[in-house]
Amino acid sequence: MKWISLGELAISVKNGIFVPRPGAEPDGVPILRIGAVRPMHLSLEDLRYTGMSLDEIESKDGLARPGDLLFTRYNGNRDLVGACARVPDHSPTLAYPDKLIRVTVPANEVDSRYIAYTWASSEVQTQVRSHVKTTAGQTGISGISLKSIRLPVPPMAEQRRIARLLGSVDSLRARRRKAMALLDDLTESLFLEMFGDPQYNPMDWPTTTLGSISDIQGGLQVSAVRRKHPIAIPYLRVANVHRNRLDLDEVKELQASQAEISRTCLKAYDLLIVEGHGNSEEIGRGAIWDGSIDPCTHQNHLIRVRLEKERAAPVYIGSLLNSTGGRRHLLRAARTTSGLNSISVSNVKSTPIILPPIGLQDAFAMRVSRIAQLRESHISQLAELDALFASLQHRAFCGMLWDSHAA
Repeated sequence: MKWISLGELAISVKNGIFVPRPGAEPDGVPILRIGAVRPMHLSLEDLRYTGMSLDEIESKDGLARPGDLLFTRYNGNRDLVGACARVPDHSPTLAYPDKLIRVTVPANEVDSRYIAYTWASSEVQTQVRSHVKTTAGQTGISGISLKSIRLPVPPMAEQRRIARLLGSVDSLRARRRKAMALLDDLTESLFLEMFGDPQYNPMDWPTTTLGSISDIQGGLQVSAVRRKHPIAIPYLRVANVHRNRLDLDEVKELQASQAEISRTCLKAYDLLIVEGHGNSEEIGRGAIWDGSIDPCTHQNHLIRVRLEKERAAPVYIGSLLNSTGGRRHLLRAARTTSGLNSISVSNVKSTPIILPPIGLQDAFAMRVSRIAQLRESHISQLAELDALFASLQHRAFCGMLWDSHAA
């Protein structure tokens, strides 16, 4: 098997250009955002503009052309440092910022799609992670380190064949994710069809506040002082609560007193609302607790809402608060302290609620349940595709996909 370093493969390795204040209005050459590079994927959404002409960008060698590889040089998320994405074949003319590194490979000798797919393999990422450093508060990787990473490189025909194979599976994964996103959109569309926009209440439903139809409770502060408490109990964090869904892959424990547990222990169908987040757009997002861990409590950056179910269906209230119109109150109420956006229990209690008949709320919940079943099916199929992709990626890395065909 032939192993070659990225530096040996590359024609050029170049840091991006510095643009003081990229603008949102079309002015000059568009420039990628720093977070545009994800493993194997380059986002061309929400571009900014340099205010500089094409000649100015070219004079700085700051263009990313179709087929080029872009690598994340710095990122606040350590796992994304050194991520690689290929510039699509039909990409518009783009500049790239100084926190990205552009690598150009000879198109007649190296298939950049193959490099992007291989770079995302666990074997290569183990090498990348060993070079990631934090200096002066910035987590990054140098161009010299990137160039030292070694990859298995088969003959060109095999690179193309492997890239096509991995690309086909990756395309199926992308379609599955898109279908899941459309199902998420379907839930909000169904809400608007049945109840109207809660901001305007066009169907003239009775209105109330969330506090008048529920018991609302803050959570437990996580600190070293907790070690003195006698009982270890699982607790939910902001990372566990997303918009209309839970992520329970990692649930931590804290120490608490019996009185604290009695006050904050969760019950199935409790609604959990994010109280504090670094991203202001994520304030107030919520999900319904499924009761799968018992007992379980929650930290103070989550607020628990226990509804009077004879008046308000949890699925209906959760969908309302996560809808575009229903989120406005909590987004406006958010305050920023030391970089953290937060809302209070009183903000949640005062959230305006439109309250249709409970029978209509329950009918909505049943339809949402069927959508959720479809989503679970897509999740299962996506997991199978992810496993297939990882297997193919590993086999390509080890030469199992191309040794018997190698020239």
